[in-house]
Amino acid sequence: MTGDRRGFFLKQQSFWTSVRQSLSSFFSRDTVPPEYRELVRTDIARANRTRTLLAAAGLFLIELSNLFDSMMMNSYEGALRHFINTASIIGMALSLLTFVLLIVFINRSRDNIKLEERTVQLFWWIGWIFAATFLMINISGNGDMRNIFFIPLIYAVIPLFSWRQIVPMLVFFITSVVVMVLYFDKNQQFIQLSIVMSLLCLLVTQLLYTSQVRSYSFFHQSQDKTDQLDAMVRKLDELSKTDQLTRLPNRRALDAFLEVVWDHCYQHGVPMMVLILDIDFFKSYNDKFGHLCGDDSLIAIAQALRGASVGVTDYVGRFGGEEFMVISDHMSIEDTETFAEKLRTCVSDLKLETARKDVSEYVTISIGAHIEIPAPGRSIPDLIQAADKLLYTAKEAGRNRAVVDYEKSRL
Repeated sequence: MTGDRRGFFLKQQSFWTSVRQSLSSFFSRDTVPPEYRELVRTDIARANRTRTLLAAAGLFLIELSNLFDSMMMNSYEGALRHFINTASIIGMALSLLTFVLLIVFINRSRDNIKLEERTVQLFWWIGWIFAATFLMINISGNGDMRNIFFIPLIYAVIPLFSWRQIVPMLVFFITSVVVMVLYFDKNQQFIQLSIVMSLLCLLVTQLLYTSQVRSYSFFHQSQDKTDQLDAMVRKLDELSKTDQLTRLPNRRALDAFLEVVWDHCYQHGVPMMVLILDIDFFKSYNDKFGHLCGDDSLIAIAQALRGASVGVTDYVGRFGGEEFMVISDHMSIEDTETFAEKLRTCVSDLKLETARKDVSEYVTISIGAHIEIPAPGRSIPDLIQAADKLLYTAKEAGRNRAVVDYEKSRL
């Protein structure tokens, strides 16, 4: 029996703990991560701005309808009719004035969220004053309870207010009803109904506000995640096209750029240049100094080639192993010869120690460059093969030189 009681109390404690946690989450401001609170606050302010402008226009139409109903339909008589007509005219004027002022203040406070929030709240407080006027008419006149239903529901559904913002308004609403009932000695059901509707308004307001806040928060978080994912995709794409040792474009990037330049030159009938260079005796260099020193020399030569290829259309990358490629367009034969000699000299000027002192004092390169205007029957592999043959021609001629050729029939 003792065990059953203990189990019962533990279940009760667990139930009330879950209720307390739910209520705490429901009324808590900490449901939004700190880094998104200002963004969510701005979103709520913008939503309230739109909703409030629509409400101001709606209030004008309601007052116009009340005036028409009073004057044309004879719904009220005597002093009450005169009072309603006057109140409707004043309400129309004030709602129109409020609408204009809202537009002015909101446009001026677009960069000031706090001022915008206060402007919106001011409008809804003015709305409560209108509501109190109509409540007084209902309670003192025919005892109509419709406004006690509608007014809290309007405040629950239209503006996005937290419970801290809506509670003072509901207290004002209940207090107004209590004072009117006691003053006019009316049925106290008005008070009970106002309390019930205020609690319902508070519940609905908080539900809508909380769901909207979480929705905005989720949107910004998902947007950040999407941006991060896009950045990662771009980074991975960049890494997939970058040689990790020399940080130059790799073979994949060179192939993609070759297609772009080929298409451009084919369409416009301009010459295209492909230059392939190879480090002389690089295998011997690795065998003598080690692969780490070989890597260092590759990095130094890559930086030198990048510095020498400063043209707008020059594109230098690592073709594979100790081979590099440069792609360009709009280059004449003379320009290509000058450019190739510039590349050869910039590598020699590094004065990297060579493994073959019997051939040269420093590390050198051999270059093969081919120029042609793309035409039907020709392809990118043909262009690369032509440049590669010229490279081997340079090596067979003694290395440390550049050989440039062109397709005569297309230049």
